[in-house]
Amino acid sequence: MSKYIENHPRGIKLHNVRLFLYQLLRGLAYCHDRHILHRDLKPQNLLISIHGELKLADFGLARAKSVPSRTYSHEVVTLWYRPPDVLLGSTSYTASLDIWGVGCIFTEMISGVATFPGSKDSVDQLDKIFRVSYYNPSMLTLLVVYNLIFLYFFSY
Repeated sequence: MSKYIENHPRGIKLHNVRLFLYQLLRGLAYCHDRHILHRDLKPQNLLISIHGELKLADFGLARAKSVPSRTYSHEVVTLWYRPPDVLLGSTSYTASLDIWGVGCIFTEMISGVATFPGSKDSVDQLDKIFRVSYYNPSMLTLLVVYNLIFLYFFSY
């Protein structure tokens, strides 16, 4: 997926985004239904065949969700795709960890650039996220647009 995004610097056509997102969510649902957390979703870990089939790859950080909930390391997921709760040190997480990564990948497919390209550490990464979430009205407008696109994808 990372090469595909590189080859489409202005974003992937919405039809293809829809197909890739659907396949990504289906694959992730398969894992989550079997109580597996991928824990490292990013474009580099998504493979695309010449036929447009998307496959989840690199399960090196994957873990089974135990019952009752287990405490895990907060050093999971590539920094740019790490959710705020994990950046803040949470070690008890759920499938929402993977869903945050899906959201980041989704916006990256649409825009052609990483959603939260932090550069230093967890504090810098949180700053990137909070700037979009609270301080930048133009980005909030984009998030509304992304939400409308998401609703379109799953309206039927």
